[in-house]
Amino acid sequence: MPSLAAIPSPDHGWLLVSGSKELGHSEDLVSLASSRSDVVVGIPSHLVSLFAVELPPTDESLHESMIFAQVEKRGLAHSAEGSGMIDYRVVQRTAAGDSFLVSVVSPLGEEFIVPSAGGYQLYAALRSQPSGGASLWREQGRLVLGLYHEGDLIHLQVLNGSSDLDAGAAQEVSLILMSLAGDPVLGSRLPSRLQVSIKNLPDDDHDGFAAGMSIPVDVGNPEGFTSAKLSIRDRLLPAEVTRARKNSKIKSRTLAGLAVAFIVYVVAVSWLWVHSKKTAATIASLEEQVEILAPDVEQVQLASQRWKKLEPAFEKSWFPLVQLNRITSALPGSGVVIREFRTENRVIRLEGQAKDVQLANRLIEDLQNMSELSQYTWDLSNTKVEKNNTANFRIEATPKNEGPDE
Repeated sequence: MPSLAAIPSPDHGWLLVSGSKELGHSEDLVSLASSRSDVVVGIPSHLVSLFAVELPPTDESLHESMIFAQVEKRGLAHSAEGSGMIDYRVVQRTAAGDSFLVSVVSPLGEEFIVPSAGGYQLYAALRSQPSGGASLWREQGRLVLGLYHEGDLIHLQVLNGSSDLDAGAAQEVSLILMSLAGDPVLGSRLPSRLQVSIKNLPDDDHDGFAAGMSIPVDVGNPEGFTSAKLSIRDRLLPAEVTRARKNSKIKSRTLAGLAVAFIVYVVAVSWLWVHSKKTAATIASLEEQVEILAPDVEQVQLASQRWKKLEPAFEKSWFPLVQLNRITSALPGSGVVIREFRTENRVIRLEGQAKDVQLANRLIEDLQNMSELSQYTWDLSNTKVEKNNTANFRIEATPKNEGPDE
């Protein structure tokens, strides 16, 4: 279980902490975490969108697709592309359906990737949770509001105003709480008190902020960086870290295999040395056995050569079904219809109809730019524009370094 956390600093950069103890500070996350495997990386709040949603009763296998539909509905799907991530957890189950908290993390840049990290989690979820249900802290120069209920982070928002704790901040927090009061999931889980955890906060700033709030305001421990027990979420692990872990396992297995091979080699050499003084008759017998096996070895070599000649026939990128699937993925959302798909001697021919000539040209450009189909040269010809401006087109793809069919 990881014992340390790399979290966003209140002002700038990153802190390496253990509970309330600060162990280091750096502008660079990767150098701060170094190659330690006991560090949890706290994802900054400005990269996170968190919302609650109710789903009707259904099979659990459908939850992921239904939640992604909700992400798209809120216009957050672009944040989940590339190295972006979506995490969700159930907060309530009833006969009428299930309630979920969904976290959408924007794609993380290289500066956030720590291949050796023990895991990733929202920094707000790593923080020590307030008794009143709400906490306000400063994170990389901005104020952040976090709402908690029974150990779960239920709402997270970076304030739009300045980083100062003033009447404007109090008004924005009050408006957030007011807007959440009508939420079917969060409305019954709103906080009773707000804890302000900001270091060196002047009394006048606290009093002025508290006067503008609709709920009581307490002063929290600004050094309470994280809770004693650090949690991680597998769905929040960047793809780059997953690949690094996989490569590390492969490397470990390779080293183990080499070690075993070395031991076998040493044993074999020892055995050869011990038996090097056997009689010439034994040597002659071995030579005779080698001669007996020679034809079999030759047959194995011939079979290997034949297999290499056949190997291109098993390359899946030449399979028509795979090619059709990749071509279909290049089609725009609407406006283009493929009416005929044919392959002959590795030459692909497509016939279809586009809403206009521009869409047909866009399709050929997309096909030319697909790395999965880069072994082909694409040509758009015989485009015929109808009276209604639709364009009937024919596309032919020829394998590179090969001519078309005769």
